[in-house]
Amino acid sequence: NKDEKDIKEGIIKKIESTGLIIADKNYEIRSKKIDSLERNKYGYFTESTGCIIFEENKYYNEAVDEYLEKRNGKNWNAELKKDINLILKKYPIEEFNQK
Repeated sequence: NKDEKDIKEGIIKKIESTGLIIADKNYEIRSKKIDSLERNKYGYFTESTGCIIFEENKYYNEAVDEYLEKRNGKNWNAELKKDINLILKKYPIEEFNQK
């Protein structure tokens, strides 16, 4: 399986559909902070499929989630959400100045 092979090779990624992204004033810094948090604290990175959702990604992500639970503990997702909310609070969605 691709998931098992990637995990063995230390490629720990979650594959997600991001849909349409609307950039705002803080988008770039917010994205970098969240990416850094995922990589450095929780041990994975996110790979985007754009707007397309592939069924096989669900099974791939389930295997990765199982690995991440062993690595980060049972309630790691709740802690991740809290950490992301702190980033969102510090770098909120802010429209570019319209002139």
